[in-house]
Amino acid sequence: MTSPAPLRRRLVIVQRHAAVGRALARFLNASFAQIEVFACPRRAAELLATPSTLPTDLVCGMDFGDGEAPGTVWAERFRKQAKIGRLVLATGRPPVSCPPTVDAIFEKPLDPYALRDFLASAAVLEERKLGAA
Repeated sequence: MTSPAPLRRRLVIVQRHAAVGRALARFLNASFAQIEVFACPRRAAELLATPSTLPTDLVCGMDFGDGEAPGTVWAERFRKQAKIGRLVLATGRPPVSCPPTVDAIFEKPLDPYALRDFLASAAVLEERKLGAA
C-alpha cells in the first residue's frame, strides 16, 4: 500500500517539550510538504510573521511553563498574526470549551492518525473550495 502524496501545506508544531514536537513531526513528515517544530511560542510567532508560499496549519500545546501565556492565548495571537488554515490545541488538560480561534482540541496522549486525518480532510475541503472559485 502506498502513502498518499504529501499535502502542499506547511505544518507548524508548537510544543513545550521539543521531543514531543519532533516525534509528532516524524510521524507526520510524509503527510506535509514542510514541518516546523518549536518549543517556544515566541519563536513560532517570529516564523509566522514571514508569509509562506504554502498554506499553514498549526498544532499548539497548552502549557509553555511559568510566566508564559497558555496555548489558548497563543492560538488567538497566531490567528491574528498569520493566515492559519487549521489550528489545533494538543493538551493533557483541555479547556472547558473550545475557544473560537481553535478548530479542534486533541487530548494527550495524542492520536497522530486522528490528527493527520483531521488536518488532511480540512486541507482537501479547502483545496476543493479554491478549485471551484
